[in-house]
Amino acid sequence: MYKMPSLLNNLQKIRLFLFIFQILLSIDFISCGTCKNIIDLTDKNCYNDLILFNDLDWRAGHACTNNQNVTIIEFSRNHGSEKSRLFYGLKDNGRYYFSDATYKIDTMRCDDCSSDYRGRFESRNLFVSLNGGSSTKQYLFSMSSYYALAELIDIDNPNNINYYAWNTTKFFELTRPIFSLEFSLFEIGETKTYIAAFIESAGTKKNSEKKVKNTVKLTQ
Repeated sequence: MYKMPSLLNNLQKIRLFLFIFQILLSIDFISCGTCKNIIDLTDKNCYNDLILFNDLDWRAGHACTNNQNVTIIEFSRNHGSEKSRLFYGLKDNGRYYFSDATYKIDTMRCDDCSSDYRGRFESRNLFVSLNGGSSTKQYLFSMSSYYALAELIDIDNPNNINYYAWNTTKFFELTRPIFSLEFSLFEIGETKTYIAAFIESAGTKKNSEKKVKNTVKLTQ
């Protein structure tokens, strides 16, 4: 069977594809080359979807992801006595979880917290399920070092999140605050059993730590 015209048509299509592909590559190279050495994040020609957390002196937070593949980062004020919180969330498709990209709260529910210690310093966040509750329902749990708070946050409704807090020292039944800048918070498998491992302060002597003791807390 004579198939030469069909073969010629296919060759023409391949040449056309290669020609268009080369043009697209050159356009991409020109576009990337224009922004290659641009380090000013306010240049909207190269960076066009920036979110600036500059309305207050926010302290960097810790990110974690729940079983719905929603990633949440929590920020707090740099001053230890401030109680504002800022949440930034992303869904697994790259879209914002909160309609305005971020969600801020300025009030908190905490019955046993000193007014001087409502901030968050070095912190760890983890999505947890409550023992005896739904296996799919998760809350954002956060704990911080020094004199700070342990937090439990329900983010299921991105337009109205619920926030609860406790004094970290009382929450873990400690005699002194958490001293370590780095500590661990993780779940054992999917058992709703969580481990927090940290260094507990043992008081001060002449403005320095007398000694420290390692502490491991297990909770369900």
